[in-house]
Amino acid sequence: MSADALHDKLVAAFSLLKEAVDTTVEIKKKEDGSKQAALVWEDFLGDFWEYIRLKSRESGYNLLAGVSFFRSKHN
Repeated sequence: MSADALHDKLVAAFSLLKEAVDTTVEIKKKEDGSKQAALVWEDFLGDFWEYIRLKSRESGYNLLAGVSFFRSKHN
């Protein structure tokens, strides 16, 4: 797999995540679903983070090495 293929997969994933964020906004507008939406995000992010850690251990590579969460692509 190439960096281009990885980029394509992440672009597709980002599109789905934007839809999930938009859905979260709609749920938050309704007072009753606000806590449930937070729990869904908490589960997702926890699972995602744990998967990255697992694959880093299995592969011997720090998969997030060199990744800056604060770097803007517009800098």
